[in-house]
Amino acid sequence: MRHAEKTPLLILVFALLTTQSIAQKSCEWKAQIPKPVFEQNQALVDLYMKAWETAHARVMVQDGLPQSPYMDEACWDSHIWIWDTAFMAFFTKYSPKDFPGVESLKNFYGPMHDGKAELPLRIQHPDNPPIFAWCEYNNWKFNGTTSFGSDKEAVRKTIQYLIKHFEWFNQVEKGQTFGGASTVLGQVKDGQGNIIGYLWNGVASGMDNTTRGRGIGLENALWVDAIAQQGLSALYIARLADAVKDKKIAKTYYRIYDKIKNTVNTLYWDDEDGVYYDIHKNSTVDNQQFDKVLTPASFWPLLAEMASPDKAKRMAELLIKEDKLGGAVPVVTVSRDDENFNGKTGDYWRGGIWLPTTYMTVKALEKYGMFQLANDISERTINHMLATYQNPEAHEHYDGKPTIWECYNPNKPLPSTEHGRIARPEFCGWSALGPISLFIENVLGFYEIDASKKIVKWNLRNEGKHGIKQLSFGSVCCDILHDNGVVTIDSNKPFTLYINNDRFKIKAGHNRIELN
Repeated sequence: MRHAEKTPLLILVFALLTTQSIAQKSCEWKAQIPKPVFEQNQALVDLYMKAWETAHARVMVQDGLPQSPYMDEACWDSHIWIWDTAFMAFFTKYSPKDFPGVESLKNFYGPMHDGKAELPLRIQHPDNPPIFAWCEYNNWKFNGTTSFGSDKEAVRKTIQYLIKHFEWFNQVEKGQTFGGASTVLGQVKDGQGNIIGYLWNGVASGMDNTTRGRGIGLENALWVDAIAQQGLSALYIARLADAVKDKKIAKTYYRIYDKIKNTVNTLYWDDEDGVYYDIHKNSTVDNQQFDKVLTPASFWPLLAEMASPDKAKRMAELLIKEDKLGGAVPVVTVSRDDENFNGKTGDYWRGGIWLPTTYMTVKALEKYGMFQLANDISERTINHMLATYQNPEAHEHYDGKPTIWECYNPNKPLPSTEHGRIARPEFCGWSALGPISLFIENVLGFYEIDASKKIVKWNLRNEGKHGIKQLSFGSVCCDILHDNGVVTIDSNKPFTLYINNDRFKIKAGHNRIELN
């Protein structure tokens, strides 16, 4: 996602002079984050702390932005990216006081949709994946707040920007800029004027050097992730509208979602291979033309809840097969049997392991109740990151120091490469999704937390002492620990805890549950 363009020297110098980290000598932020307990492997807790420390160094301040401080992706200090910023909000939600994740989205909303295009930072690839609504709803569900705040008017304001971005994605013309890179996005419509897909490229989609479009020509390819992400946006705009009882918007966007869902299942599903593929722009119901390059992009329709259970099951099999997206480390970024798969280094998006696509795929599996596979992928991914963190050979690429990388080798505990260059170190950035989010949600097992309903759902492990202290969601702050068949919960407020589907009412204060 980084290599296509060079940063102008004057802009870079300006940014370096005016942008600064607010990392403090004090460690007050460390007192705010959740404290995992995992006696089975303390090293994963250490990696968790490293991720937070690296991320905190990227909390930046910059005059002239709608939101400052903001989360920086650790690439270019002179630029901001849409999908980097959105993905970071999926781990910063665990400590929102010190890590302004979802609020950082305001640095795109105003400049892109209020005509305020003058920014001290450049918006790189404004036609990046449209995942704002997924991000906003996730943060609202977890903390009861959106980028503009927690009251109904703030949520309604957020919804209006989400609608603006949804409509912009459907209308923007190729070549439009917002003080940054030009758009490449284009829409293709059927004979009735309905959008059936989007023309894109690797850099705008985020999958820089992907070989998608290889079989039908990039200029002809409609990208399955683009249309699925638009459907995902419609779905979560509707759900956020439901939350503030705006029935009109909810009804409208559920209807839009259903229409997109039908298009995806009619045109993009290859029943022979059991895969959602990119398609040729001239595809019709009676003449589907697929670009059969298998990547994790095919799982966006599952995240958007578009697949039937049978289709989801067939897709999941691709994550298990060692010659497809499975293997030593799962969710490689192109199928292992693809002619362009690079088994030596992963070569960025030609087989490398990337946390945003892994995280998305894991959450897509959870939508269909496939928790065992989701948890297995998460654990194997985090252990691969840990092995790389501990590997002296990997340290040689970063002044002899252990670090968290932008992307990872698909076969060995090493970083991936970007056209022969080692990927970026100290990257949190979305790589923190592994040691923080997947660790809490899929290794420790706290897979669903809902502040509005005051609910925590826990897939409890059987081995060793484990759990989490100082977990905050909405107005609740609690410790939840398991040790030798006994669960103890200390909480400032009542909430409902589900342990492997068994329901327990937790009172304020100390609670003890003896499990059978």
